[in-house]
Amino acid sequence: MVVQGEGFVPEDGVTPRCRFGSPANYAIVEAEILSYSRVACRTPESLPLTPTAALPRDVPFSVAMSGDEFNPWTSTSHKFRFYEEPLIASVEPAEVDVGRIAEVYVTAADDSEFFEPMPLTPLSSTEEGSQEEASFSNARPGALSAIRCKFGRFGETSAVYINSTTIKCTTPPADDAPDSVYRETVQLSVAMNGQDFVEEDSNTEFTFNGTAPYISFATLVMTLLAIAFVGFAGTLCTSEGYTLSNLQESARLPRGAAGGQLRQPPPA
Repeated sequence: MVVQGEGFVPEDGVTPRCRFGSPANYAIVEAEILSYSRVACRTPESLPLTPTAALPRDVPFSVAMSGDEFNPWTSTSHKFRFYEEPLIASVEPAEVDVGRIAEVYVTAADDSEFFEPMPLTPLSSTEEGSQEEASFSNARPGALSAIRCKFGRFGETSAVYINSTTIKCTTPPADDAPDSVYRETVQLSVAMNGQDFVEEDSNTEFTFNGTAPYISFATLVMTLLAIAFVGFAGTLCTSEGYTLSNLQESARLPRGAAGGQLRQPPPA
């Protein structure tokens, strides 16, 4: 994860840190200073939770840049959410025409649920800095926290939280022309944080219907066989024509000729 702010300056002998949780219950990981305004850190593999704690869970987040032994942590209202990825049970409708923008309702499985996303915090696009910083600050704000749906290779769209069992997303505008697709089924996946799509755990399929003519497997095989036959026949005709030409050339030679030369008659 990338933290954006100001005053991230390295201090000799001090390792920057990120803390997830309250002073009484937390996990600390090392951080890396990317620039004066950006710090990167990895989320902890586990977070100490009370026995009654349930996910999703929002915990305080802070960073430490100094060697202050007692209170090196920043004091802000920022929080970080830990959650379990919801499992998808069904999608309605399950197919749409290529190029049509349609609303799609995604339903969570019985033992899973969606949750309301955290409030968006828009990123500043006026920050001056390196090209890398400009690229980050110009990113769409919703990409870092809003729910998103992914329709395979056709693209991603934003989603709206309806309730704990349902979210609504729209189909993406397709780059493919309808006449270039007959019927293509892709995997539909959801990212509750707008970035992490757990595609390997999603078995939900969505179909895009185009206007391209249907070509069955049998038709494709017959077409390939026909092309192969035409090529073989052409090669055979060429070979037979070459052999017939040699025979005709040999027939025009005088009797007794061999290799294009006449044999001399034996002496009397």
